[in-house]
Amino acid sequence: MGFQVFKGDVKAAFLRGDLREEDRNVLAEPVKELREAMRLEHHQCIKLKKSVYGLVNAPRRWWSRARKDMEKLGWVESITEPCLWYLRDKNDKLCGLA
Repeated sequence: MGFQVFKGDVKAAFLRGDLREEDRNVLAEPVKELREAMRLEHHQCIKLKKSVYGLVNAPRRWWSRARKDMEKLGWVESITEPCLWYLRDKNDKLCGLA
């Protein structure tokens, strides 16, 4: 078919999710090193601003962001396999798979 094959990886993918209203009040006790670097007292906490590893919804946030970006670029999600995306040209010819 004449396709070229490329591969890639999204570094820190779960940090790239969109912030949603319910994420706005996630507070955490910082680890000792972070507390010292930020000069925080033992009773102070930090507020998380993005979805991060360890939060239950981080994978879902990343997937929602990835799906939105793919659709914006013209890719179509497979009905039978949600991790497979198609890109077709103006003549409906398949020109990309992801």
